[in-house]
Amino acid sequence: EVKRLGLPVQFHYLPLGGSSTFHRWPLNYLIYNRWHVRAARLVDSLLSTGQFQIVHLLNTVGYRLCGHSHKVAQKHGVEYVWGPIDGASLFPIAQARKYIGTKGACYYAFYNLCNLLQFRFSSSFRKALRNSRQVISATSDMQALLKKQHGLDSVRIAEVGCTHEDVSDHRSARQRLEISWSGLHIHRKALPVLLYALKRLPQQKRDQIRVHVLGSGPLTGNWKKLADHLGVGKGIVWHGWLPKDQAREIVRQTQIFCQTSFREVTSTVVAEALSLGVPVLSLKCCGMKDLLNDQIGWLVELDDDIDGRIATILDSALESPDTLEKKSQAAFQTAKYNTWEILADRVVGVYQSLSVFRNH
Repeated sequence: EVKRLGLPVQFHYLPLGGSSTFHRWPLNYLIYNRWHVRAARLVDSLLSTGQFQIVHLLNTVGYRLCGHSHKVAQKHGVEYVWGPIDGASLFPIAQARKYIGTKGACYYAFYNLCNLLQFRFSSSFRKALRNSRQVISATSDMQALLKKQHGLDSVRIAEVGCTHEDVSDHRSARQRLEISWSGLHIHRKALPVLLYALKRLPQQKRDQIRVHVLGSGPLTGNWKKLADHLGVGKGIVWHGWLPKDQAREIVRQTQIFCQTSFREVTSTVVAEALSLGVPVLSLKCCGMKDLLNDQIGWLVELDDDIDGRIATILDSALESPDTLEKKSQAAFQTAKYNTWEILADRVVGVYQSLSVFRNH
């Protein structure tokens, strides 16, 4: 793409290193920190040429391992931009426990404790914030937390963008309501939210719904057993992992994409669904609540009746199919205003706000 556009960009590839065993939590933090050390050395050598005025750390969205490039930028007196970043929000254990089980609840209780301590007291994180001329938050939640805990004003730019595609007349007439779901089968993705919602519907309504589940993971077997136990297994197609083009085509042929995850940033699969003109049904949390609205989908409040609310939405969708087409067209239009190109323009706006631009 760089060659096609004729951009003056040079890549310096730094492999992560280490065996695959060390790429799992918590050892992956050690490997990632070592990578940051090597990256900072490279940044130091590049800045020594005097050809650069801005350093932008655009890496994994999590704020915890903030690297060492900000120290190098400070040393050379150049401006430092960091982000998009996210990951400080607490996991809603009370609302999610029914769907993630005791093991998942215990894991996220520990996660929340670590998150509270790290976000408030991590010296490396606080130093990275001080050395940053501009911080980009991926979500409104992160933006608010940075302001509340650290008094920092940040710019909000999502970490994922949509693509602009032609989705006209892409769905044939359906006798069933086709729903897609995609993701790694782990606790926080919470497919059981949808399974319990299906259980709340009368059998006659369930027979009119087919759910396409994409992906797999350590909880696949448990979720299949739960679906059968709840009596909704016959209406679910378990596709596993498919090549991207095949997976996108399955989503493209559905009328609703369901995002049940309790912890995401903005969610790549949500952006892809909107790009395909598929309305999104999502929990009202994370970056999904920044991107979605009632015109292009449904946002479900986090309370003690999540699956009941989703069941009501599905029942309404069965009764009013015209609403789905209206939301589909609105989803497609929304995608056009949230493309990668538009996000890139916003990042350019961040650069232009820096003194290095204002002084030229």
